[in-house]
Amino acid sequence: MVQQFLSWLGPTRKRLLIGLLIITGLGSLFSLALASDESWSEPLQTVFMLAFLGGTGVIVGTKLPRPAQQRLLLTLAPAIGLVALGLVLPEGAFTILLGLAFGWLLAAQMLFRDRVRMEYRDAIKAMRKQDYNEAITIISELIKADQKNSEHYRFRAELNRLAGRMGPAIRDYEEVVQLSPESAVGYNGLAEVYLQQGQYEKAKPYGEQAFEREPTYWVAPYNLGMIEDRLGESEKVIEHLNAVLEHGLPDSRHRLLTYVWLARAYHRLGQADVADETLAKIKREGKGLKEWETIFGSEQAGVLRKVLETDVELAKQAYNTVEASAMKFFGAE
Repeated sequence: MVQQFLSWLGPTRKRLLIGLLIITGLGSLFSLALASDESWSEPLQTVFMLAFLGGTGVIVGTKLPRPAQQRLLLTLAPAIGLVALGLVLPEGAFTILLGLAFGWLLAAQMLFRDRVRMEYRDAIKAMRKQDYNEAITIISELIKADQKNSEHYRFRAELNRLAGRMGPAIRDYEEVVQLSPESAVGYNGLAEVYLQQGQYEKAKPYGEQAFEREPTYWVAPYNLGMIEDRLGESEKVIEHLNAVLEHGLPDSRHRLLTYVWLARAYHRLGQADVADETLAKIKREGKGLKEWETIFGSEQAGVLRKVLETDVELAKQAYNTVEASAMKFFGAE
């Protein structure tokens, strides 16, 4: 969970957050060690705490869509202001203001619950019934009222993909890129749509843009490695998919396919022994094979079956073979 959060933040924000934690933590420790009995020690501890909370709010907040940034600001700013005010008022006021600050944090969760959650809930209900038209209509109405929230466009793009409407999905992802150019989400979405359509040359630049923005989170290099597998760019496949494995893949089904594409890349480069060793790792991922079988059994998995079923079938054969051979599975590629 922590690793996924740090990956979501991205390398720059991650370094800032870690640096903030080190600076405020060391400052707090030194003040305790050097002046724990002084009257100003406790207020200084509070200052360090406020600095950490405020800095964390800024670091995380700049990653969020604009409406979420506004809600975060309206939630944290009054609470931090109350605690800061308590530092300059008489000692008895601090405890009261601290209680008010915590009370505000709880109250804000109720006050700033907007209609977005309800709209998403209704859209998800329609999606589960495979009523994609209704789900898309609900989110489209939400977009009319909140046109600058990239998350709405991302969700509608996913609904359009499920409905087989690739043109509208592309336009929604392009809007995500316009609204959140620093995020990998829109670029990943465009790469996936063009990949599903078999337009690998179009998919690759978007995959590279996503990877540039989130090189340590698994989605971008995984997608890029898949695209490069289709294009036969074996050296790049090995580079990006080994990076995926190094940083960690959360799901067995993704590791399963990663080993298939890596083995094929090694085979294409004539590295037969490494290819066979990679294929052998598929035997560890029986859980992932079952996951794909379950997913493919869903009526909503038509697009995934079209893109991945051949690879999953290859993985199944390797899993059920005593000694999987890359030459046997990939032939003279």
